[in-house]
This record gives sequence, C-alpha cells and structure tokens, in this order.
Amino acid sequence: MTISAGTSNPVLSSNNAAAAWTAAAALFGVPLAIAPGLVLDFDVTPKLIVLLLGAAILLWFGPSLSPGILLLCRCRLGRAYLIGVGVMFSSLVVSTALSNAPALSLAGTTWRRYGLVSQLAIGVVGVAAASLAAQSRGAAKLMVRTVVAAGCITAAYAIVQSAGFDPILSPLLYTTRLLQDVARPPSTLGHALYLAGFLLIPALCAATLALECRGAASLLYGGASILRAVAIVLSGTRSAVLGLIIGAILLAASVRTVLPWRKLRSWA
Repeated sequence: MTISAGTSNPVLSSNNAAAAWTAAAALFGVPLAIAPGLVLDFDVTPKLIVLLLGAAILLWFGPSLSPGILLLCRCRLGRAYLIGVGVMFSSLVVSTALSNAPALSLAGTTWRRYGLVSQLAIGVVGVAAASLAAQSRGAAKLMVRTVVAAGCITAAYAIVQSAGFDPILSPLLYTTRLLQDVARPPSTLGHALYLAGFLLIPALCAATLALECRGAASLLYGGASILRAVAIVLSGTRSAVLGLIIGAILLAASVRTVLPWRKLRSWA
C-alpha cells in the first residue's frame, strides 16, 4: 500500500523530509532510550521524553502531512488504519472522561505511565509515519530501516545479557533463582515480554528486506533477522515465538504474490 502510493511523489519537500527524520528518530529512540542511575524509572521516563517530543514536533508539521493522509484515505488498507486510529483515540478520550480516577487514566500508572497522553502520542507518531510513507518510497525505506536498526541493537544487547555480561544494568533485575540462575533479558525495554513483542516487528521487516535485496545486503538483513529470532527465543516468551513462526509462514506464503521479486529489488 505505502510502496505504490509513495511512487507518485518520491521526493519529499523540506518540511516533510524534516518530519520523516523526526518520525524515524522517534521510532529509533523510543525502544532504545534508557537512563539507569539518572532517573528512578530509568527505562520509562527517557522513552516518554523521546515519544512526547517527537509527537509534538510532528504535530507542528501537521499541515505538511495532510497530502499523505489523503493518499491513505484513497486506499482500503489506509482507510482501515485511519479508522482504527480514530476509534482508538475516541475510546481513550471517552474512557478517560468517564474514569473513576481521571488523573490515573490521563497519566497512567507510576511505573509505566501508559495513560491517555502517551497513547495519543503513539497514535500521532504512527499516523505521521504512515502519511510520510504514503507520500514517498524514500520515507518508507528510512522508517523501515530505522526500525530494523533499533531491533538489531536491542536484540544484540539481549543476547549479551543472556550470556551473563551486562555493562549497563544489574543482572539481579532480570535473573530468577530456580534450580539455577534463569535470566530473562529485558534489553532496553524493561521486561522480557516487552522486548519480545517489540522484536517481532523488526524481525519480520528484516526478513522481508533480506528477500527483497540481493548479495551482501540480503545476507546482512538475513543475519539481522536471525539475531532478533535468537533474542526472542532467549527471552523465554512463548507467545512471541509463536508470533514469529506464524509471521514467517505468512511471509513465505505471500512472497510471490504480495511482494513480487521484480518490485522488491527497488528496495535494495
């Protein structure tokens, strides 16, 4: 959807180029932001700062994003996405307004801070990224590769944690003593479940890019996909392993129809 839409206007304006880099910075920074020793919620507060700052900047670029939103409205999947975001926004606002604890609904719990404000910010970044991808193939490539790069770093850190070496966090935070020490690496995501859930997307993106590219690039993306798969397995999250298997099956089944080889090579 976004690939075909982007071919109509492959060159972004200066404003949209700045917006694309802002969205990419948010996609890269949110999963990686961590500040142990600086703030109490060291794995949450830095992420919120990056997220809210990115959303605020993207809102400022709002008028420049409207052509991409119109392109999304002309596409069935794009319309479905925008309707889903609209329903989510409406549900969040209504549930916060009717909440028995409006302050808690607005800001979220003390630990995760996943309330109305942060969820709306996620929606803003998502819509902006989709709008930019719809306008330009280059913007789509930038954001997909940004997600893949962020996944590479988090996966590598998780594997290092599993090997018993952690230069940033104390292993006591994610190690449980059963018959022996069992570590469930959180990487920069704060919890093994969050890590595995996040890694699913960049793992499948990297696998897709590996099929699209040729030569050294294909090997690079293939290795990156395997790196994420290893980190998911090491996290001990069975649901994510199942998601990885299902995603791999769907990718293999659709590669010759949804993603024809002659079109995929343009992503290399």
